[in-house]
Amino acid sequence: MQDQLGSQELRFTRSRKELIVLETPGENLEEFNKSSSSLCLRWSNKQKSNHIGYNIAWSLELEPKEDNLTWTAQPEKSKLSESFCLTGLSYAYRKYALTVRRRYDDSRAHWSAPLVHEFVTAPAIPSRPPIVWPGGYQFKTNTSDSTSSELLVYWQQIQACERNGPQFKYHVQVHNSRLNTSVENLDIQVETNMASIRNMPTSGSYEIIIRSANSVGKSKESSQLMISQEAGSGLEKRIPKYLEVSKAKKQISWQHVEQRENLIGYSVYWCVSNVTNRNKCNNSMAIEMNHVDAQRNYYDTPMAIDDSYEWAVSANYNGTLLSGGMIWRQWTPHAIPNLKSADQNSRHGLEGVIALLILAGCLYLLFRKYKYMSNIKVDLPPGVLIEGKDEHIELLPSHQQNHHHLGAPEKIPNILSANIKPLDLILPTVAGEIDASPSAPPTRSPNSSNSSSSSSLTSYVKVDPRQNSNSLNYITMQSLAANTNPVNQSNPISDYVMATPFYR
Repeated sequence: MQDQLGSQELRFTRSRKELIVLETPGENLEEFNKSSSSLCLRWSNKQKSNHIGYNIAWSLELEPKEDNLTWTAQPEKSKLSESFCLTGLSYAYRKYALTVRRRYDDSRAHWSAPLVHEFVTAPAIPSRPPIVWPGGYQFKTNTSDSTSSELLVYWQQIQACERNGPQFKYHVQVHNSRLNTSVENLDIQVETNMASIRNMPTSGSYEIIIRSANSVGKSKESSQLMISQEAGSGLEKRIPKYLEVSKAKKQISWQHVEQRENLIGYSVYWCVSNVTNRNKCNNSMAIEMNHVDAQRNYYDTPMAIDDSYEWAVSANYNGTLLSGGMIWRQWTPHAIPNLKSADQNSRHGLEGVIALLILAGCLYLLFRKYKYMSNIKVDLPPGVLIEGKDEHIELLPSHQQNHHHLGAPEKIPNILSANIKPLDLILPTVAGEIDASPSAPPTRSPNSSNSSSSSSLTSYVKVDPRQNSNSLNYITMQSLAANTNPVNQSNPISDYVMATPFYR
């Protein structure tokens, strides 16, 4: 380089490895010797002879990623082709994407353009059977036939990468443990995470065998579920009851099983609800399970509880004692709240007894108060009320005798009504009649026609006209018997008057 300062020179060298970029592999690509865990590739390489004596480095990228891959060159008879085998693939019938680059084995060399090849490994039998729990079943009695029932068996389905082939399904077989034969004439409906076995006998001991299967065959291993319906086995005593869900506490609770001997714990199950049928789990989602020790009858869930989940619980026993199966919350016709623990049950019972005692005490006090108030008597002044709807009072005027004071009455009428017309309204008229009357008031005989009934008898009332009628609405009076003649009284009866009967 020439400039003002003179000639500047820098010398460097480049090797052949740095200068040459190898061609992209994969021309006329073909697969061979493909298995469930390996794949071999062959392609044309017309420039193969140009690289004799040079080591070639390879770059491999596989999606999904595998940790134990090996890339091995295979001998080829032809000088115009080359082949390699990829081994260490973990999953059968799995789709992979392979990206391959190459260069001279020099860190300064450039990588070739990539070869991207997608392939699917060969199918194989499923890797394993589904997980089956000892209490993962439920009996549904057939109401029309007491000799058969429907058995529901649940399991945790295997992952998609473990199915290893097309036409995947689960295979269920029922084996009679006592007779060592397969049970025939059963209607078995198998789904992704459960099986419904109809026409199941209601007595005997059976083994449910479950395998995974695809187009290649069945899994080598199987999962077994032992079920005993022998008479008197007490199966119903080993089933939890009254499953309850508390959304606020994020807690599942139930009532302990009756048979606590050899009880080692409980299993709690949950799954996503089926959109079309809430009595089933979602087929695309696995059933989850967790264990709870035998002393607890509740489970604190790790997630929020909502209506999108279904819950179940079963009891687990030690030794040869079998579980009685699971109980699902949505299939339980009864539910009782607050079953967190036996201590809480005792506390709630004590609170109920105290409440009953308080209620009984309140009722007793109310009864005593009512009894005391029923003995209260009210004494009203004589003459305020008059008994009999048909009785009336007549004020009889008299001028033959004078009576200057009120004596004790011989008879006081019974009390019925206090609506008596004030006498100050009629005394002026009575006074005029007294002045105009030339003779004594007539004496009524009990035999007269006007006294044919008690309602027509004339009563005489002694009044005191000197009382200030302007200040009172009622006037003091004394009742005389109907057959009493005021004339025969020892004292004057000028104070006795008679008025026209009135009623309210």
